[in-house]
Amino acid sequence: MQIFVHTENGLTIEDVDEAATIADLGDKVRVEDATGWLEDADSPLDGTELVVNAVGDKGHVHLTRCPRVEVTVNFAGKQKTHRFAPGATISRVRRWAVGPDGFDLPQNERPKHELGVCGSGVVADRNDHIGTLATDCALCLDLAPKDRFQG
Repeated sequence: MQIFVHTENGLTIEDVDEAATIADLGDKVRVEDATGWLEDADSPLDGTELVVNAVGDKGHVHLTRCPRVEVTVNFAGKQKTHRFAPGATISRVRRWAVGPDGFDLPQNERPKHELGVCGSGVVADRNDHIGTLATDCALCLDLAPKDRFQG
């Protein structure tokens, strides 16, 4: 069985047997005391849970030591911060940032804005897990019109 494993070091594809637990997977990818998170899930997986039951073949799991990632989004000279699960995707953070709990952009403006890692000048991939992009359980993102990003 193959699993897509997201960590702070990036994405790998791991072969695991059907008796492997989430904790075994953490040991395999050398993330000690890791917690497993399904993509966009709000609660972590139990370390004793079998990978086959929790994730399934070709499934995605994020392994990290961070219980939450503090995400700060900059927009128009202002900042908003929210804590997300490490398996949350950029897409989920973007919905928050443009929505009523974030900067509450008008509906017609929301599709025109994207997120990029602070200082990179590049649009972040909406499928990336924020735990993969975070440093020390924190992530800084810029919300800007698409045309302000290079590439």
